[in-house]
Amino acid sequence: MHILIAEDDATSRILLTDMLEGAGHVVVATTNGEEAWRAMQEEDAPRLVLLDWMMPGLAGVDVCRRIRGHAFDRYVYVIMQTARGQEHDIAEGYDAGADDYLIKPLNYKELVFRIRAAERILDYDEQLARYAGAMQSLAEEQARQLVHADRMATLGVLSAGVAHEINNPTAFIAGNIQTMRRVWDVVVAALRDSVQVEANPKLSFAVEEFPKMIAGIRNGVDRITRIVDGLKCFAARGGRNKEPFSIQDAITEALELCRNRLKYSIEVNISLEESLAPVYGDKQQVEQVLVNLLVNAADAMKEMEHGQIYIDAERFDGMIQITVRDTGPGLPPDIADKVFNPFFSTKKVGEGTGLGLSISKGIIEEHNGTLMLLKTVEGAAFQFTLPCAEEAPAHE
Repeated sequence: MHILIAEDDATSRILLTDMLEGAGHVVVATTNGEEAWRAMQEEDAPRLVLLDWMMPGLAGVDVCRRIRGHAFDRYVYVIMQTARGQEHDIAEGYDAGADDYLIKPLNYKELVFRIRAAERILDYDEQLARYAGAMQSLAEEQARQLVHADRMATLGVLSAGVAHEINNPTAFIAGNIQTMRRVWDVVVAALRDSVQVEANPKLSFAVEEFPKMIAGIRNGVDRITRIVDGLKCFAARGGRNKEPFSIQDAITEALELCRNRLKYSIEVNISLEESLAPVYGDKQQVEQVLVNLLVNAADAMKEMEHGQIYIDAERFDGMIQITVRDTGPGLPPDIADKVFNPFFSTKKVGEGTGLGLSISKGIIEEHNGTLMLLKTVEGAAFQFTLPCAEEAPAHE
């Protein structure tokens, strides 16, 4: 126990110090109230204080009042010692905030028992503080989970509505593109019969490039359809097409979807464990997670002349562990706990919705995996796990 003694009588101070140190306590001995109060301002201030009532300058009872008026991190137990044994004197000491009272001359055996009682009380106070801290942390965590659940429920309703609204114009575009693709050969044949196509640069360009444009629009429609399907799956809180698939194929296709965002100044390095087992899940949803992580990495490095993305995959404890790491500026520690919250974004207004990581986390958890932000020295690294197909229980 760390004990402070405030005693102006040298003999009493030495005897107290020797006795307490002999009992294994750490003792800070002071000669007056001012010294005692300064000692209480130290970072590691004692939790048990023995105060002599009558001292020159600042009296012990006044030090006690200051202790009770100060906001210490932990409770300080105060024992007053004095020759003043009248009832009103004792009442004044307790009124000042003293926890216990000893009449001089001290009975050292009694003092030992009083200190043991003080230790029990301080230990109990410590346990209460730890319990209160644990309860507060639990309450805060439950509050965060309730807020998160409410936001996710709202987001699910929103996703279903958005998906429905996008479906109609997408179907209209897809139908017209199919019609254009069917009649284009007829149009080209008619053009060649009526005019010299090769002699007209504009017509020649149109004949050559228009099929590519149709294919590009078709690819765009397919991507919109996949996104809408993803929103529907998210709104339904469950994948629909879970089956074994190669994570390498999913990575390759995700990189293809992100090619335009990565091709200028970003180098992608892929390191996959040989003969990697297939994973079990919805390949389209997993690709959505990969695309989100890759796009976030690209956005983080868009101001850099040269950035790098590392994609690693290996088997670990019946799961396939995939890590996507970049060499960008990274994420400050104070926001690391917020990145998976819906609508939280580190991007500028208008550049992100703050939904990507939240949706991605939901997708991975629905696959019985985990998605987390790793601590790194450089850049940002996200890691997620997926069950191996052979480990999935009867393929759910």
